[in-house]
Amino acid sequence: MEIYGDERYVLWDYCHGNVEKLRNSHGIEAFLVPLGYGECLVADRTNANDNSRDIDVLFFGTMTTHRTRIITNLRNRGVHVFVPNSSNWGSYSLELDELVSRSKIVLSLKTFGEDNEWKMTRFARLLANAAFVLAEKGGNLEEVVFEGGIAFCEEEELVDKIEHYLRADGGEVERNQVAKRGLDILKQQDEVSFLSSALRRLPGTI
Repeated sequence: MEIYGDERYVLWDYCHGNVEKLRNSHGIEAFLVPLGYGECLVADRTNANDNSRDIDVLFFGTMTTHRTRIITNLRNRGVHVFVPNSSNWGSYSLELDELVSRSKIVLSLKTFGEDNEWKMTRFARLLANAAFVLAEKGGNLEEVVFEGGIAFCEEEELVDKIEHYLRADGGEVERNQVAKRGLDILKQQDEVSFLSSALRRLPGTI
């Protein structure tokens, strides 16, 4: 990380916790540049199949020990969780967009048990396409901004929350309300504005 002490370089990060750690623990002058909304996040559904939401719970991501344990526990409790990349090869791009569009709940789990990384790289495209996201809490400041647009909960609450949002009497309505709120919040986080502001702070910028 030697180059980051050089005034010619500027380090950006989208996570407030990472910026604080870089500054306080490593003495690096990092800057917060959030990830926000852009039209490029919206999936191209022109040639997509008109599928109903036939997947109860979708999870995609690297299957760490923490995630594997949680998904195993959910399945043992009777929750139907579809993991397209259980072998770590994964589903991406249009294939993943299609799976998300078919899912009632998209599950987001911490990578490791003590991990508190803000998962905006995961959330942004999901929210931009009005997916309902149920996420394991990470204790990040950014969670406050998206409260009501992402359903956050502790690990031990996951089964109850999934059953609640999948219930026949009102589950779909509530999921749609949360998903709409998530899209509305994301659209207030304009990426062009974030980048324009960050670029104006660069040394030598007029």
